[in-house]
Amino acid sequence: MAPEIGDLSGKIQGDALTMTGLSVNASNNPVEAEVTLLDGSGNALAEYRHASFSPGEFAIAGFALEFAGINEWRAATQASLTLLDGAGNRSRAITTGILKGDSGGPNLSSVTFNGSVMKVKGKRLSGLSGVEVNGEMVAVSKVTLKGSGKKAEVEASAAELRIGSGPNRVRVISNGLRSNAMILNF
Repeated sequence: MAPEIGDLSGKIQGDALTMTGLSVNASNNPVEAEVTLLDGSGNALAEYRHASFSPGEFAIAGFALEFAGINEWRAATQASLTLLDGAGNRSRAITTGILKGDSGGPNLSSVTFNGSVMKVKGKRLSGLSGVEVNGEMVAVSKVTLKGSGKKAEVEASAAELRIGSGPNRVRVISNGLRSNAMILNF
């Protein structure tokens, strides 16, 4: 019988992707996790090497797997997980979003950049204290808040914000909480 996945969640922190969930595996043998990174259209960008874990003596076990190097695939917005048991049985692939922010944190709806001003729209931006681009905190000094915490403008060059050509993963920090991330193409 193939293993099954429950309660799957994924989150990016810095340059690492963490996948958590439940594994249902009747054989109680070690399980391998196959993770495929996907862009916003569901196209496969890359696959991580299989990661093994042992559920121990329980048929249902929680897991937390960390995969380094997510910044190589800055357009990744989702991750698909498949579990494989020692007999070669494969679970159904489950896909989850990986751009989630902290509970109660800002919620971004759009991010644009014209080369000198980054415009951010969303909710709970009033305590904006930082910007994270591709997993790295960026020092910002010229921030203007508008619209009762629903809009912010950050004056800085692409080099100052560490925005590269192509897709860039952007999130903001407000009142100590990280927003969801958005993909900004530049």
